[in-house]
Amino acid sequence: MNTKINKQTAIYNILAIILVFIFLGLLVAKMITAPIYSILLIILAIVALIINIYSTYISKKNGISISGSVLGIIGSIFLFIPIIGVILLIISIIMLFNNKNN
Repeated sequence: MNTKINKQTAIYNILAIILVFIFLGLLVAKMITAPIYSILLIILAIVALIINIYSTYISKKNGISISGSVLGIIGSIFLFIPIIGVILLIISIIMLFNNKNN
């Protein structure tokens, strides 16, 4: 049994990575200030955290591997350190797209 939630979560994680780099580029170009960057990053991380937690719940309920979702949760928490968060989210994306039944 396979659910679409893992693939949807992976797509959101891809979007989150793209947005982190867009926000960082705007900060470097001085189009936004550091407090606005922080607020945007916090909102992005909270949404990513909620989506990954929900994906973990649904995957566990359906007997699907939760490793990608758990890495997504950790990556969402570490999104405030962009390079670490992005690396963890990339690994999470790969695992979510290649999920297996338990």
